[in-house]
Amino acid sequence: MDSKPCRQAVGSLMVAATVSWLYMIFAVSMVSRFLYNPGLNHWHAVKRIIKYLQGTKDQGSSHKQKGVIIPKIEAEYAAVSTAATEVVWLHDLLSEICFWL
Repeated sequence: MDSKPCRQAVGSLMVAATVSWLYMIFAVSMVSRFLYNPGLNHWHAVKRIIKYLQGTKDQGSSHKQKGVIIPKIEAEYAAVSTAATEVVWLHDLLSEICFWL
C-alpha cells in the first residue's frame, strides 16, 4: 500500500487534533506509529477517525479546547498545590532534625 495518502491524512488529523480536538490526540498518535509502513487496517482506522470528525462537525465549539482547558487547569492547580504541601512538610521535617537550608 502506498503510504503517501495515509501520511497526508494523518498529518491533517494531527493538525485538527492539536488545534481543536485535543481528546483525539491519542487515536491519531496510535495510527501515526505506522506511517512508514501502513497496512490496510491502519488506513481503515484513519478513515474511521475522519468519519467521526465529519459526524461531529456540526457540534463545533462543544468539542473544542474550552471543554478541555478547565479540567487541565484544575489538574495543574491540584498538582502545584500538592507539590507546595510536600515542600512545606519537607521543610518542617528538616527543621525538626536541625538541618537548616
